[in-house]
Amino acid sequence: MAIRSPALPLLLAACLLLALAGRLRAEPCIAVYWGQNGYEGGLREACATGYYKYVLIAFLNQLGNGQIPRMNLAGHCDPNSGGCTFLSSDILSCQRDYIVKVMLSLGGAIGSYRLVFQEDAREVAQYIYYSFLGGSSSNRPLRNAVSDGVDFDIEGGSRDHWDDVALYLKAYSTPEQRGSTVPRA
Repeated sequence: MAIRSPALPLLLAACLLLALAGRLRAEPCIAVYWGQNGYEGGLREACATGYYKYVLIAFLNQLGNGQIPRMNLAGHCDPNSGGCTFLSSDILSCQRDYIVKVMLSLGGAIGSYRLVFQEDAREVAQYIYYSFLGGSSSNRPLRNAVSDGVDFDIEGGSRDHWDDVALYLKAYSTPEQRGSTVPRA
């Protein structure tokens, strides 16, 4: 004879919720901007937490309108003087060891980024491809690491021609690279 307790369904429901909660936390599903707080720790450490599926290196925030492109990594290093090439090994570790997609983020809340003409968009896409994606250049700010994609965090100025940048970047991809990501923040 089985003993029936009114608490049994409640106990089963609690166990099910705990199992689901554990399952939800087991799979990272969060993206984080990295590079705007000098106290946030290293890039590799951010990836190693297991919390993130995407780490967005923020920000390439000076570009377009004839400007020399510049990054701002707020106290971590100065990519504009070649001071961030050490991040290449962190990026590779994030991608290989922690299966985290590392992406370049354009724009941000501060900076000087504006595309006046479609030609600006083409030049910006070319710079991004050769400096951060699959192209090669002798002046890659993050050395030989290849970003998994580009994030558009266009908060200031005009939104004109950013879609053209995405289209130009897409034109660089090969059939085996079609999984590369170009999200919009």
